[in-house]
Amino acid sequence: MNVAEHLRWIFRHGDSTPAVRYDGTWWSWGELQTISQAVEKALTDSGLAELGEVGVLVRNRPGVIGSILGLLANRRGVVIFNSHLPAAGVAKDVEKLRPAALIVDEADREDEQLLAAVRNTGTLLIGSDGQVLRPRDPAAADREPARQRGTVAFLMLTSGTTGPPKRVPISFDDLDHTLLAHSRIGIALTEEPRFSKAVDILAIPPVNVTGMWQMLTSLSRGRRLVLMDRFVVDQWAALVKEHQVRNGRIPPAAVKMVLDSDVDPADLSTLSAIWAGGAPMDVAVGERFEEVFGVPVLTTYGATEFTGGIAVWSLSDWKEFGPLKRGSVGRPNDGVEIRTVDAETGEPLGPHESGMLLVRTAQRAEAGESTWVRTNDIGRLDEDGFLWVEGRADGVINRGGFKVSPHDVEAALRKHPAVRDVAVVGLPDERLGSVPGALVVAGAAPPEVAELKDLVRASLAPYCVPTVIRFTDEIPRNAGLKVDLAATKQALTAP
Repeated sequence: MNVAEHLRWIFRHGDSTPAVRYDGTWWSWGELQTISQAVEKALTDSGLAELGEVGVLVRNRPGVIGSILGLLANRRGVVIFNSHLPAAGVAKDVEKLRPAALIVDEADREDEQLLAAVRNTGTLLIGSDGQVLRPRDPAAADREPARQRGTVAFLMLTSGTTGPPKRVPISFDDLDHTLLAHSRIGIALTEEPRFSKAVDILAIPPVNVTGMWQMLTSLSRGRRLVLMDRFVVDQWAALVKEHQVRNGRIPPAAVKMVLDSDVDPADLSTLSAIWAGGAPMDVAVGERFEEVFGVPVLTTYGATEFTGGIAVWSLSDWKEFGPLKRGSVGRPNDGVEIRTVDAETGEPLGPHESGMLLVRTAQRAEAGESTWVRTNDIGRLDEDGFLWVEGRADGVINRGGFKVSPHDVEAALRKHPAVRDVAVVGLPDERLGSVPGALVVAGAAPPEVAELKDLVRASLAPYCVPTVIRFTDEIPRNAGLKVDLAATKQALTAP
């Protein structure tokens, strides 16, 4: 039974079973099915019965989630539009992609810039309740032909931390393989669909693969899901306590926010673990979190191109190897192979040798794609198959021929007790090409810049010392709480 069949079964049998909760109110599977049916009727009545891809302006709202699940159940692809962009950015994205149909939440349906873009493109505008807000203009036919239904499940946005986000196609076959293959960590779809009273929390919107993966792995398995508009420490902790949540899934930045808060450890006592993915996880932060709350932080590693998960910790692996493998992102997911090669020669490397990470998945092999895919990440594997990700090859700062790892500089700066958060990026330099700069969040008494430079100099080569260090109230981050590198550079170079 594939993902679409699972969802159709759940819709048929869910009726009054709670599915998602938003703003204190539970929405049942029956109510989500009503939304799904209304959206499908709007598309069919508008002459789009065979439309393969539908745009969705994504928010963590029940109507939007129900619409996405309904599209997938009906084997229609979802084109992700990011509601966290400024209104002008959303409108520009609509005019660029010219979707035949776009689903929006109540919060967005009156936005003038969006409405202008929809008029210009002739797009069918549908509310997340299935109501047609603006009919399709059949004359607006100068758009690229959509793929056939049942081909592409998502046109998924990448995180956009190193540049403008791109849309990566994820096929229904890839989605099925991925969701059916994760038995090692207990989140694979079962042969027979079923409902669960277990509750998960979606703390980030599903605008990229991390959030979408969390949403799908919960709801396609019949679990209940609490939606948060954005991550707020006190609200999240209260929800964990209220719903006796066992599996926590938040980004590394949120882990640090919880650690820096005054949350009572007793409020998180039901958690068996926190799975943190989407960005690098500072090892010291994870260790400290476990000391304070008694909850291990299990890091994950993935990429949009591979439908999310590449490597992950299972609880059984953590209990057996955890203290011995600190800093690892776990072992390859089921159906995934990882190897390291020399970045220049392409020669395979042995255990504990750092090199370029290559990935091959079972679904690509079955499709006849036997080649390994280069990730642009640097890492190493040990003899037990555990993976350490050490940074991005395209994120290394080339300072006059000397290579500087932002991750290493950040780790050095975090050793100062007053440093609460930090982001290191490359800044343009006429003489050297690029130099490291650091944006730092400090406590009430910020350290001297010279003190921070000395701290880096004490553990790293002199060329790793940031030439610019500035203090800020918070590090710029995107909707998935990844560091926004462009905004960080702007903050470091602004007068």
